Amino acid sequence: MNREFLKELLNTPSVSGHEEHIQRKALDFGKGFARAQLTDPSGNAVSVVNPEAKNKILLCGHIDEIGFQVTYIDSSGRLRLMKDGGVSPKLYIGSPVQVCHKGEKVPGVIATSSDLLEKEKVKDTDLLVDIGAGSKEEAEKLVSVGDPVCADTEVRELMNGLFTCRALDDKTGAFVVLEAAKLAAEKGANMGIYAATTVGEETSGRGAYYAAGRIKPDCCIAPFWRRRLRSWV
Repeated sequence: MNREFLKELLNTPSVSGHEEHIQRKALDFGKGFARAQLTDPSGNAVSVVNPEAKNKILLCGHIDEIGFQVTYIDSSGRLRLMKDGGVSPKLYIGSPVQVCHKGEKVPGVIATSSDLLEKEKVKDTDLLVDIGAGSKEEAEKLVSVGDPVCADTEVRELMNGLFTCRALDDKTGAFVVLEAAKLAAEKGANMGIYAATTVGEETSGRGAYYAAGRIKPDCCIAPFWRRRLRSWV
């Protein structure tokens, strides 16, 4: 198992809808075992063992994570947000975050106040990110409206060889399907193995849907919501 590659995936921000950077890493890893690679307009990346085989097995693990997007930069240089995926806004109050701008990570923190902490229900639009800027113009040198934002929690080593990180669900799954396809190739598998790191699960579920529709596998393993699965099974 390539533990360092898993850590690299976990440390790479990939808020739903902004998976391009991490997908390049998935494709680079897949080049080590795949005889063909596929992408599609939805943003999926697929590494294929035995692409000429009649029988096909599709393995899906979604590569996107929950987060926010910047919707507005106010005159003081603070950033307003909207959620991207199943975020619980109240959990982010006072937490460090990172704004991803053109491949760079800009550190920030979700501003806190007694009024915000006392609110029974906190909405995504209640949150403000402070990146230390003193004005809108200063903030715009580092970030833009539309930039994705995620928690600034990267891999931390625990006891007994364990570690923790944001987005273990389901970047671990994406890692597993790539490792499984690699192992299948090494073992001499003769069926078509399609290892898909899929997008958009945290929002629309589109990634696995489009991957299955294009590949038309005989068998598929896709860890995502049953109500979405029914739409193509």
